[in-house]
Amino acid sequence: MPPADALLYPPPVPRSVAVGIVLTLISACAFGSGALFAKPVYAAGVGWHVLMAWRFAIGAGLAWLWVLANPAARAGLRRMSGRAVAVALGLGVLYTGNASTYFAGLETVSASLAALIVYIYPALVAVISLRMGQPLRGGRAWAALGLALAGVVLAVGSPSTAASAPSTSGLLLIIASPVIYAVWIVLAARLSGEDREDVGRDSGAGVDPIAAGAVMLTATAVVVLSRFLTVMADVVFALLGWAWARSHHLITSRAERQHDHLVVDEDSAG
Repeated sequence: MPPADALLYPPPVPRSVAVGIVLTLISACAFGSGALFAKPVYAAGVGWHVLMAWRFAIGAGLAWLWVLANPAARAGLRRMSGRAVAVALGLGVLYTGNASTYFAGLETVSASLAALIVYIYPALVAVISLRMGQPLRGGRAWAALGLALAGVVLAVGSPSTAASAPSTSGLLLIIASPVIYAVWIVLAARLSGEDREDVGRDSGAGVDPIAAGAVMLTATAVVVLSRFLTVMADVVFALLGWAWARSHHLITSRAERQHDHLVVDEDSAG
């Protein structure tokens, strides 16, 4: 049994671990509050693909500014092998599936219900990590995960009777999001160097996370912007078609009126 002073005064957490915990908390807050910002945007008439285009274009730009401002990240980017770059690009494309299904589902599913469903991903990550990463260690960690999952099940299983039932397609999109996200998390951890024994920081086999994140965000932004431009092209072609049909109708109507006036003038002269 550890001495009493060890329980009262635990050893200090290494700075790198503390920074990682803080960044993880910030990421969780940002990820969890995304729906709260998306709903007002949707109410203003903006579609999910437009929101996604702005989100990842800005995110990719900020990520590259961070790389440029960080000498260690620039050095890490130069050290990335072709395989690591390809994996990072693939993870960026995969993340498009997670974000797209989530924000598309939010158009028909409430933010509260969507958040509860999405947060089954920790359990999925824990299960996948049993074979592909570093598994949870100790009964306390599994008990905490079980309690969290039970809370999600109870909350989702007891929707408000006043709320209207969400669409099936929206629910399927929201359910797909944590599945894709869990796979993405495990693969991203593998890219960082995590294995069954060590996390990326300890293994020394991973890539620089800032550089890899910038590459991933670039791939995500390219895919999302391509989708956005495709939608905008369809809108532009539809507007051009409407303008052509409208102008053709106006020209035809004017020609018919002129013809009618000429016929009336000829009848009057006769």
